[in-house]
Amino acid sequence: MKKTALFISMVMLLASSIPAQESAPEVFAPFVSRINVKEENGKIIITWKNSDDVEGYKQIFRHTEEITETNISRAQMITRVGPSADSFIDTPPANQTVFYAVLLEASGGGAYVVLIPFRNKTAAGIKLAGAGAPSGPDARITGLLATVSGNTVIIQFTNSQISRDIILYRSTKPILTDKDLTEATYSVLVKGDSGKVNDAPVAGIDYYYAMADALLVQTGKAVFVQGESSTIRPVQIPISSTDITSDSYVSRGYPLPAPNIMYGVESGKLILPPLPFLLPMETDLSETTIVRVDSMIQKISFPKPVMTFETLPLEASENTQGEDKTLRLIVTDLLQKGLYDEGLAGLDEYISTAHEKAATSRAFFYRGQTRFFLKQYKDSLLDFVMAEEINYLETQKWIAACFENLPQSSAR
Repeated sequence: MKKTALFISMVMLLASSIPAQESAPEVFAPFVSRINVKEENGKIIITWKNSDDVEGYKQIFRHTEEITETNISRAQMITRVGPSADSFIDTPPANQTVFYAVLLEASGGGAYVVLIPFRNKTAAGIKLAGAGAPSGPDARITGLLATVSGNTVIIQFTNSQISRDIILYRSTKPILTDKDLTEATYSVLVKGDSGKVNDAPVAGIDYYYAMADALLVQTGKAVFVQGESSTIRPVQIPISSTDITSDSYVSRGYPLPAPNIMYGVESGKLILPPLPFLLPMETDLSETTIVRVDSMIQKISFPKPVMTFETLPLEASENTQGEDKTLRLIVTDLLQKGLYDEGLAGLDEYISTAHEKAATSRAFFYRGQTRFFLKQYKDSLLDFVMAEEINYLETQKWIAACFENLPQSSAR
């Protein structure tokens, strides 16, 4: 009887579990990643990285607005490419800003509408260089020289086309190709006829500099020549001893008219024994005591503060336009969702182009947080230092957290 009851209970348990399994179907939505677009020779070149798990045809969409789930029905599907294709060349209408998305094709012929900025769709528009682009030959930078003068680095250069604006880059690594621009810690737009620009980087760090025609950078055609448009040797602002705040404390005597009667006027020695309420006389500890005290101190552990991703007010607002909107999309669509690898790629691309100083500072602040959560504490610290001038209050706790984790980070 007991065996029969046990058998019936097992059958009922198995039967009740079957509908639960059928009611939770697995969601399947593959997509490509690392989408990139650039203008070259009057064409738009679109590249991406195919999915490692799923092979299939891709549908490429183009729109005059950023492509979203609500407007993709109005976007134009310009082509359909095979499973192995990882690039496409498009010729959109001249002087028209366009956006792209690359979606994997479903078995029914439609597309998996999964849109992620900087992975399978562009968040910033691009257009072919038309009549409004600067005319004449490209600017060629020669004689780039960086010298240290006090707390400033003076960069001198010669521009073959003074009517064309130049972008100055600063990096902790040599800048040899346009791919190295993603590692640059600072960039600024410089007037082509200036011939000289001053920079004030953080002292004690080696820096390399490079300059290129702003239009060539935007179209992905920038070329750097070491010794001409890129520095060969780094420069460093020395850390001056006058910049270090002294922590020493100088004791002062009692103010008049109260006399100090505990010490002899001529000898300066203590003339009265220490009273019960005074601290005991200073004495040297034994070696055994020192070892035991050190051991006790080492065993004391203070809990580290839990760091969570922080969004600045401008990126928290939905009323943003232009470059502020691009940065906001990186924050809201990637970083706030924990997609730090994809967010880092988007921030690298954003920082590699010239923006307003405040926007660049916020980008460094977000990249510092991103690298912190990726446990790249040294690079994270450098980013927070770059953002410290404008976002001082926001960066202080992150800088302290980086220093706490640096001893544990051997790779970075």
